[in-house]
Amino acid sequence: MLLAVLLMVALLLPAPVCAEPRGAAEWTYVSGARLGLRLHAEPGLSTEFLLLLNQGEDVRAQGAPVFVDGLWWTEVRVDRRAGSYTGWVSAAYLANYDRTVAPTDVPSDGVFVSSSGGLNLRRAAGTDREIVYRVPLGTLLQPADDGVRWSGGRPWRQYLVAGERLWAAEDYLQSTWPR
Repeated sequence: MLLAVLLMVALLLPAPVCAEPRGAAEWTYVSGARLGLRLHAEPGLSTEFLLLLNQGEDVRAQGAPVFVDGLWWTEVRVDRRAGSYTGWVSAAYLANYDRTVAPTDVPSDGVFVSSSGGLNLRRAAGTDREIVYRVPLGTLLQPADDGVRWSGGRPWRQYLVAGERLWAAEDYLQSTWPR
């Protein structure tokens, strides 16, 4: 009787999550992407866009994440009525993402996004400038130069992201991996 109760409790508890799926594919879902999550053909911000995944949509993570353009990317499969799609998403927007796993070989001048809501990367310094990418908490940015520009009462610095020079507000960056 006790064994049956323990088995039922174990089946009702959520499964533990980890930063990288271990071997077999793992089901998870899109989390924290209120406006949707882009499914890319390859890992990277500037790669071909395939499909927009919805907040809460179930996906199946496949294989180990890779670190590209300052982000962890995970290959996923999503099943829809029109068929199955496979591509890459920023792992930070998956429910099973483990924020404690920092990238290795971090450049000494690299900084991390520390805002829990992510950070807008813009064509020029200032909140009124065009947003090119919105990157999540933990994204690693590499400074493009030493200059700081002030706009709207806050310091902005230029970063090299996916081959482009983009601007980010310094208020939302830190030199250590955010936990």
